[in-house]
Amino acid sequence: MSLSIFVSKLWKMKRISTIRLYGNIFEWNLNNAQMMARQIEEAADASDEVCLRVHCYGGSVIEGNMIFNAIRNSKIPVNIYIDGIAASMAAILTAAAHRVYMSENAFLMIHAPAGGTGGRGTAAEHIQTAKALSEMEKNFIKALVAKTGKPENEVKKWMTGDNWFSAREALEEGLIDEITDPVAKDVRPLTDVEIRTTTVENIYGLYTAFLNNSETKNKQQMDKAKLIKAFGLTGVTADSTDDEVQAAIQAKLDKEKADKEAAERLLKEHMKAQVNAMLDTVKGKLTREQREQYEAIGENMGIAALETIIAPLRTPSASFNSMIATAGRNPETQAMDRAGWDWNMWQEKDPRGLERMAKEDPEGFNALYKSAFGVESPR
Repeated sequence: MSLSIFVSKLWKMKRISTIRLYGNIFEWNLNNAQMMARQIEEAADASDEVCLRVHCYGGSVIEGNMIFNAIRNSKIPVNIYIDGIAASMAAILTAAAHRVYMSENAFLMIHAPAGGTGGRGTAAEHIQTAKALSEMEKNFIKALVAKTGKPENEVKKWMTGDNWFSAREALEEGLIDEITDPVAKDVRPLTDVEIRTTTVENIYGLYTAFLNNSETKNKQQMDKAKLIKAFGLTGVTADSTDDEVQAAIQAKLDKEKADKEAAERLLKEHMKAQVNAMLDTVKGKLTREQREQYEAIGENMGIAALETIIAPLRTPSASFNSMIATAGRNPETQAMDRAGWDWNMWQEKDPRGLERMAKEDPEGFNALYKSAFGVESPR
């Protein structure tokens, strides 16, 4: 592979879609299977990778199983990031992901699927539910064996009771692929006793407030980082206060404005000096009023336009040979010869005739001047 192709591939930015699975998995909320599957499918059409951020205490096994299949069957990799806890059905979802990343202070909990008939089912209905749960448990075990590479008998032990894993323990068991920096940085560390005696919903709630604060803070820092990069600011960082970043931006804008005004002032002074130097070459041939008019033309239209306009004033008198060449010619013939002349031809072939035209035929002179320079003659 050539170096240019390697660098091109190295710097190619991945398009990553982020989906959040916060709360519980339930048919009647935003974390239902249909909604999650649709988000994953839409992301696959617009991105190269899905980042599924999880802080979930479980929920419906049926809905969760369909989400599991949506993750596994996605056309692009779906990577799961455990921000707080991934418990119950949410823990099983990690086995379907391409890679699993877990915050250093997060927790994962595995147990057997549970459910019932709501206390109203018949014996046959209870038996049917038990069979369904048994099949789901087998599927859970199969998925976790595939993820961890552990023997089935070891994984089967996780179907008894609530089995909590810290990030370090989950990595050792092969349940995750990598430990990342904490997202909920200020959450209080939990002891083993607290983990095993506190309800999963309470542990979920402990993380939630800190995760929301962290998300807001991270977004603000990201926005500040973009502003700092866009304006090329120095002396401030993403951790600077809003007022400090705003002041740095204002200082940058003020400096750019001052630099622009200084550059425009210098350019104007330089142009004025050039105009005056050019007009000095015909100093004795201009009245003060004419000079002011020519100065305005030079400053507004440029040196090249001024050079063209004052060229006739620099042209020496017609040579003796040119006078002889036109002497004795019929004036009507001369007029016909000049009918198609433009401003440049008049300057080149008969500048004195151009001067006479200005005096004797001012309308014709003005039309010729305007066609050449786009403005009325100052005469």
